[in-house]
Amino acid sequence: MQNNLNKRLSNSGSEDILNTAAKKLGCTPQQLKAQLQSGELERRIRSAPKGSQLSGIAQIMNDPAAMKKLMSDPAAAELIRKLRNGR
Repeated sequence: MQNNLNKRLSNSGSEDILNTAAKKLGCTPQQLKAQLQSGELERRIRSAPKGSQLSGIAQIMNDPAAMKKLMSDPAAAELIRKLRNGR
């Protein structure tokens, strides 16, 4: 299943987004995928100290208008869809 997810991400161009996000978070793309799929990343985001990069993500997650804007980005929506289907 994991190899299938990797193949789908590579084929869609979403890999660039995942690589960039992983680099900013200080982990590998594989670690980030695992954290996304397990829910660990969401727990880390929600418990991040105020002022950190992760707390900025938490603010977006709690703002329906910001989430709508993010989800209107085709690449972000595709990456999220693929990660959800890869569970």
